[in-house]
Amino acid sequence: MGDTLETNISDKNFADEVIPTLKPEHVAALEEFRKLASGKSCKEIEQKIGSFTLSDATLLRFLQQRLFNVEKAEKLLDKHLDWRDKYMPSTLTVSDIEAPLKSGIVRRAGLSKERTPIVFIDVENFHPKKLYSDHDDFVKLCAFFFEYNIRLLQPGVYHGVIIFDLKGYSYKEHGNKLSLFLVQILIQIVQEQYPQRMRKIYITNAPYLFNMLWNIIKVWMEKDLKEKIVIVKNMETLKELIDEDVLEERFGGRRSEPYPIDGVDIPLE
Repeated sequence: MGDTLETNISDKNFADEVIPTLKPEHVAALEEFRKLASGKSCKEIEQKIGSFTLSDATLLRFLQQRLFNVEKAEKLLDKHLDWRDKYMPSTLTVSDIEAPLKSGIVRRAGLSKERTPIVFIDVENFHPKKLYSDHDDFVKLCAFFFEYNIRLLQPGVYHGVIIFDLKGYSYKEHGNKLSLFLVQILIQIVQEQYPQRMRKIYITNAPYLFNMLWNIIKVWMEKDLKEKIVIVKNMETLKELIDEDVLEERFGGRRSEPYPIDGVDIPLE
């Protein structure tokens, strides 16, 4: 219950900040969307599980993702509600994603200087054929971390940051059909299931082959997401984002220990 209350307060703060800045036509779009959403629901809402609600903040994010086109935003929201009914992301636990979690592919890496939560993705530990023959397991892993980070957002913080470390990237391991399919799923989750939740996505240690990969995956990205991608060519870029005490030594910081795995190395908060 506490998690739900805190997240709803965060959503209310987000809406209170955004609504006064809207143009009149965007206010009208929000009012129309409220009416359309009033008859919608999903299992988590009906069973009072987790913190997801059809609040103004939720509606605003879907409207923003579709440039305040109400018809397109409604279609996106309907698809999201079906997705939530299928995966029930608020109910996911460590036991649901134990194998991929233990692989160390994804970890929380503390907070940025702006207090945004950082998710660190270690591509070297990404072994699709071994861990994700059923792509639903990958979806659950992504959903688990989105839900977890949203729950831990501090007051006045509404977005997160992802750092992809491509050290260890292998075209054979990561450029195959299954790997690219999972990357496409991740992009879809960022854009369609958790719209407007990303501040920036940083890509470090990108090999020469990444240019080939980028030409493929950027086709799946909407303009808004493309503009949030930062290819890190100098680790000083990360120091501008993260305090050196939080940043690992391999990225130019002072942290000597690797980021722990939530639910494995440390208990969930």
